[in-house]
Amino acid sequence: MSQKDKLTAQFNGIVQADNEIDAVFVTPTTESVAPIIVESTHVNSGREVKIAAFGTQIGKFSDFLKKTKLAEEGGLDYAFFQFSKGITSITRLGEEDKQVFLFMISATADGIAEVDFHRREHLPKIIPELKELGVID
Repeated sequence: MSQKDKLTAQFNGIVQADNEIDAVFVTPTTESVAPIIVESTHVNSGREVKIAAFGTQIGKFSDFLKKTKLAEEGGLDYAFFQFSKGITSITRLGEEDKQVFLFMISATADGIAEVDFHRREHLPKIIPELKELGVID
């Protein structure tokens, strides 16, 4: 099993029908390269997340980080965005010259607690996998 397949399996382990997590993916900070590095598969067809639609958020979040002094002060680790029909957590991983964003998405507005829990619970397992894949240092 390739490193990417292992990470996809790990993401699929987070996305379960009995929790509020509907998608997990990793993308670089720019869309000039492959926009999605690894993504989960869909479990709940009634709450399918269209990952490609997050391209605008990726660009806006990346621009926000560049325009603030956060990069000079150690950077922003993560942020939550609440929508009328869902919540997204974006976690910045890696150093400025080699960084990616980890998205965890719930297609329900009530998913913030589970998104936060799973982000904290699985991040220590995801980071080594991303390093093995050579995506972050």
